[in-house]
Amino acid sequence: MTIRMVALALVVSAAAGAHVRAVDESYTVTASVSQGRGQTVTGLTPADFVVRLGDTEQVVTSVAPDPRPVAMVIMVDGVEANEALQMRAALTGVLKRLRETPGTRVGLMLGERGATAPKVVDAIEGADELNRRISRFFRAEVTAPPQDLLAGAAEALSREETHRRVAVVLSVNRRTDRVPIPVTLIPALRSANVTLVAVEAGAVRGATVDPALRMIQSSVGGRFEQVSDITAFESSSLRIVSSLLSAYLVQFTLTEPANGALQVAVKNRPRATVIAPAWASR
Repeated sequence: MTIRMVALALVVSAAAGAHVRAVDESYTVTASVSQGRGQTVTGLTPADFVVRLGDTEQVVTSVAPDPRPVAMVIMVDGVEANEALQMRAALTGVLKRLRETPGTRVGLMLGERGATAPKVVDAIEGADELNRRISRFFRAEVTAPPQDLLAGAAEALSREETHRRVAVVLSVNRRTDRVPIPVTLIPALRSANVTLVAVEAGAVRGATVDPALRMIQSSVGGRFEQVSDITAFESSSLRIVSSLLSAYLVQFTLTEPANGALQVAVKNRPRATVIAPAWASR
């Protein structure tokens, strides 16, 4: 089945937003809904969801669990040698959680191979290889910036045709100079239908660090979290990854042409976390 992606937020710009003209057609967005430490919120119905395109609320027509397992590429950026132990602990916990869901596939980008598209393997069958790479992880210095890592992740995930596709960036941001965002990156993430999740620790006190990762996420949707330091990566990454192991397929109909980014929310659950891309399939 060919899925035509409809971009509802296209460029890294405060003025981003596409004009959608296909009124009365149905669109589907994948949304993960969790609470607490990443526990899935189950039993939601169309009446529970709110889908907006810009300021315009759309009509949610159906909601169903997404049957596809997840394929996830995990990227580590900016970790120095004295921080490697904490990052290894975070990665070990995440992989243990991923192996609890059959069919999950994982690729790792830990710095030693630059921004090359990683090999994605079954989380259970490839456990020995994945564990070996994590055990050898010493540091992921500031070599390839997140925007280059994401290009490699998008390439790898584009081949995971039977899975939901997620890119997770764990970054200790030490970049005080801005690195340009390639014009091809946003279309590549959109074409591969990748949901982006980024956890970032700012490591340069009193300095303005490169905002590229936050800017990318604001354009493509997903989730961005900022933590105090690397010691918080373990709990934060485990919670987010747990929430992504299941998702809903939320179908909606455009009521009128609208501008702006796609936003998905859940009613009457102020503490729920909803992770969804800024585009839908038609």
